[in-house]
Formats: sequence, C-alpha cells, structure tokens
Amino acid sequence: MKTHPDPPPAEFKDSGCGPGNFWTKLAPDLWFAPCCRQHDWDYFVGGTECDRVIADKYLRNCALARAPWWGKPLALLYHQAVKRFGGPFYPRREPRFPGGWPQGALTC
Repeated sequence: MKTHPDPPPAEFKDSGCGPGNFWTKLAPDLWFAPCCRQHDWDYFVGGTECDRVIADKYLRNCALARAPWWGKPLALLYHQAVKRFGGPFYPRREPRFPGGWPQGALTC
C-alpha cells in the first residue's frame, strides 16, 4: 500500500469499487470501500507492471480481511475483476510519488 498525501492532489479521482461510470453499480462498495479507495490511489500513482500486481494483491488481502465469512467469495471476485480488466487503467510509468512499496510489502 502506497501512502498518499492528505488531502490527495486535485487530479486524483476516487471511483470507489467500480470503474467510475455507469458500471459502478455492478460493483458496490459494500465492506470494501477503504480497500477500493487505496487501490484507486495505487493506480493513480502508477509504476511498473509489478507495482500493479502488488496493488491488486493488496486489494484482495484488504477485501478478504474486511468481508464477513459469507462475503469472501465476492472479495475474490472483485480481485479477479481488477486482475482481468484493470490493466488498461494502470499507467505504466515512473511513479508520480517515488518511494516504492514499504519494506516487507508483497511481491509480484
């Protein structure tokens, strides 16, 4: 999880757990809102393909930790959706705020 300044820059758009358009209703925030907000931030910061994989893993772990036992399959579904469809929205470039992932972070 990459930390962000408070408040975040004006160009940062938090779309919650959906893609930020009419499809958002297909992915309600439920218990996962903080996880999705962090995931949006990680995608905003950008980085390498490895950084994207780590951001997606953080989303999965956060969503699994927040979901009740009967919501865990939905957490895994959200993770699969970002793995499959999130790539085109991830800016592969030098991160906007260098510093990388914290020590002991997940790996690709």
